[in-house]
Amino acid sequence: MCENDLGFEVVHKEIGAEKPAHNKVNFHLSKFVDDFDHENSLLIIYYAGHGFVDENTQKLKLTR
Repeated sequence: MCENDLGFEVVHKEIGAEKPAHNKVNFHLSKFVDDFDHENSLLIIYYAGHGFVDENTQKLKLTR
């Protein structure tokens, strides 16, 4: 964790290769909501990876 010049707390999460990327992203999002569930919370996501639209479900799938 570090704090940038604007005073916001910055948390970096690596997804890793042990589980599907979308599962890890969902995990970290759920954890954020559980930890910071109040009206002044701000979540900005920057995902540096690849993704595709699943032809069967038409949902975005994240990959590494």
